Amino acid sequence: MVKWGIIGLGKIAGKFAEGLKFVDNAVLYAVASSSHLRAEEFAKEFSVLNYSDSYEAMVKLPELDVVYIASNNNLHYEHVKLCLENNKHVLCEKPFTANYSQTKELFDLAQQKGLFLMEALWTRFLPSMSYLELLVMNNTFGAIKSIDVSFGFVANPDPQGRLLNKELGGGALLDIGIYPIFLCNFLLGTPDKINVQVETGETGVDIHSLIAYEYKNAKAQFTCSFKEKLNNEAVITFEKAVVKLHAMWHCPTKVEVITYNSEFIDLPWAGNGYNYEAQYVTDTIANKSYSKSLFNADNSLALIKQITMILEK
Repeated sequence: MVKWGIIGLGKIAGKFAEGLKFVDNAVLYAVASSSHLRAEEFAKEFSVLNYSDSYEAMVKLPELDVVYIASNNNLHYEHVKLCLENNKHVLCEKPFTANYSQTKELFDLAQQKGLFLMEALWTRFLPSMSYLELLVMNNTFGAIKSIDVSFGFVANPDPQGRLLNKELGGGALLDIGIYPIFLCNFLLGTPDKINVQVETGETGVDIHSLIAYEYKNAKAQFTCSFKEKLNNEAVITFEKAVVKLHAMWHCPTKVEVITYNSEFIDLPWAGNGYNYEAQYVTDTIANKSYSKSLFNADNSLALIKQITMILEK
């Protein structure tokens, strides 16, 4: 059994812990929070044997194999480093870190120590992405000509909340814009040119962005917003078909394929969706194939590089 630990026990940690119930050869072995009460309550809810208000104590557990980091964005760097220095494999929630240099440093450290490290972008492992990947690999509908995707909602206006607080790593691009950027990179690769329109809010973080990616033979545009609810769909136009991922596009259970007629392709889940990512990491660790990853260091470095570039324009 691969023994998992979790650092940071908020909402996303609960979803991941629920997903682990559907993962073969895995068990939630330990959890840690800055609050002892929260750790105790979380451990009781998910039947976890070990719980603590000390991250250091948890990562020093000798039988612990891998840690899922679900703390606030601004804490990811120090928590990943803590785990790696204690010889634990790591799955870290997106965004991986606040900048390119921190991201590269951590992946270099993992490589030096022979440990598995991956950014937790769960969408990459869902059936919808596997389906799109096959369409591209098999050239089913020809080449992709354009991508149009959005992700937006009205954020909690609390300036101290994690979404709008710059010190906590807030901002729409880091929180939700990372998904459209991933989709464009996944399907079309690194763009040749990026055009941006970014609106900054009162707290100093981006709250609404319109981004255009230009490629040699294709184009992509996406909108991400904390100020308005968008349609939250992804439309991928191939030479011979249009494929739509309806809301919420980053975790759909069916896609619409439009040629001469519309056809809905069912992509049912097992579990709650987070189990696909967790199963992949569990299998990778069990098989000791640490140097291989479907979402690797290059992918994470490209994401943070593009986000940084957009925010600096």
